[in-house]
Amino acid sequence: MDSKFNDKLDKNTKSKSTYNKKTNENLKSKQLKPMTVVTLKAVRESDLGVFLDAQTGNTSDDILLHKVQQISEVKVGDSV
Repeated sequence: MDSKFNDKLDKNTKSKSTYNKKTNENLKSKQLKPMTVVTLKAVRESDLGVFLDAQTGNTSDDILLHKVQQISEVKVGDSV
């Protein structure tokens, strides 16, 4: 393999590793303990209900609040 390619690969691996460490540290600091009550904002809607912002910076972590779990209609922008 080309040495320039290997150098780029090493740099990318190191930067991803640093990113993962920072992300894990941020997640640990935001982790909630059982029985903690928080207010989350509805950020997008689907046929099943609304997604609440999990505040991790990653939309795949958002939490689905299903329509049958809602005691009143929740719309995008509402805080629950």
